[in-house]
Amino acid sequence: MDMSNKSLALLLVAAIVISLGGTMISLSRLNEAGFTGYAAGGNVSLTVSSNASCVVSNNVSFGTGGQPPITINLSTEDDHSAYGFNNCESGDCTGINIENNGNVNLLVNFSSNFNATELLVQQSGLTQNDFMFKIKNGTNVPDRQGCIGAELTDWSNVNKTDIMTVCDNLTSGDTADTVTIEFNVTLEPDIVAGTKTAILTINCGQN
Repeated sequence: MDMSNKSLALLLVAAIVISLGGTMISLSRLNEAGFTGYAAGGNVSLTVSSNASCVVSNNVSFGTGGQPPITINLSTEDDHSAYGFNNCESGDCTGINIENNGNVNLLVNFSSNFNATELLVQQSGLTQNDFMFKIKNGTNVPDRQGCIGAELTDWSNVNKTDIMTVCDNLTSGDTADTVTIEFNVTLEPDIVAGTKTAILTINCGQN
């Protein structure tokens, strides 16, 4: 049976409580029988193992649209339905959410197999600014912020050769443990038809 460290810890605590309860009942029965005793010292101890773990959700999908009549920016924060693509404002596409589901604070980063040139292949005026990311502390729900001491920057280039930082200190608190990677892709009217996909590798390690 697969069970998380947190669940194991809770079961261990429950087992200790039951054991202590049994001891108290036994001592009570001894006293009722006229026995007296003396106990010196004693302790109860347990160890909870550290668990560095994260859950990654929401693959980014801008949907399917035709070649745009003008330069457009597909962002995970905006509505692109006028050009046939998804409305990211309504939840049809979102950024990538990363939740700390372990019990220690995390250092989170990511890498990409493609930069702008490899993702978009050929379009006029192609630069590295045509594929960008930024970090949102939490999700669209304000109380889910989880990156402690975050100095979040504006849009940055997605680079194939770099390890890009998401959060230096993602908290393990149950109600504030999430950070989001937002993306922006620039399309020109002469973008070559076809599916454009970049594969991201997200790493979560103990801070």
